[in-house]
Amino acid sequence: MAQDSVVLKDGTSYDVESINLDEQSDLAILQIAARNLPAVQLGDSDDLKVGQKAIAIGNALGRFQNTVTTGVVSGVARQLTASSGLGGDSKVYESVIQTDAAINPGNSGGPLLNSAGQVIGINVATTRGADNISFAIPINTLKPILEGFLREGRIIKPFLGISYSLITEDIAKARKMPQGAFVTTVFPNTPAKKAGLERGDVIVKIDGKEINSENSVAKVVSEKKVGDTIQIEIDRSVLSSKTETLTLQAVLEESPNTTR
Repeated sequence: MAQDSVVLKDGTSYDVESINLDEQSDLAILQIAARNLPAVQLGDSDDLKVGQKAIAIGNALGRFQNTVTTGVVSGVARQLTASSGLGGDSKVYESVIQTDAAINPGNSGGPLLNSAGQVIGINVATTRGADNISFAIPINTLKPILEGFLREGRIIKPFLGISYSLITEDIAKARKMPQGAFVTTVFPNTPAKKAGLERGDVIVKIDGKEINSENSVAKVVSEKKVGDTIQIEIDRSVLSSKTETLTLQAVLEESPNTTR
């Protein structure tokens, strides 16, 4: 198997000693043996405004290294379902940044910058059949993962153990459903399963915070710590003939991340 490596702009190559992957957020921390490398400054993606300048950098098509494209922030707090194509698995990204800066295959993993040169996002996907619609993971999603890694030497994140689809305010009104997170899967032997969550439940609040496009389940859980007990308010009326509102307690466990 070929050795993974990190190649700098000047051509200097470093072997990757370990890859610490957080599958939920689709982010990885690569460790290399290097000192005194220049570092880019991280911005604050929570302060983004639609219309502000955005600059994307990446290796377009895997051949054109350090390609720079510019545009604006077209939208914030978007939900995106991305697929690798050819029958590959799909993945849902929450609260991503939409930009019209051109992002092509090979740009994924590159930075999205603001006009001050600060990283505001990590380029992740583009849209087939449409022009100037690309997406980036907000940099504030990375910050707690990185802080925990620097403190513990590995990625430690709280984990609930569900997959879900967001019911926005518009969908809730149109379909006469509660707004929140519609639980599509409850994984076995997880905090969610132990708490009594079921497929078809709609999570409307966690610790009093309403669940919506800005406060998703993943975002609220990421702000907690492993071992924290959370109060989950659910509506069980969608797949049931009874209108039932319950409050469940779940003790968050450590997310099963990957290191290699």
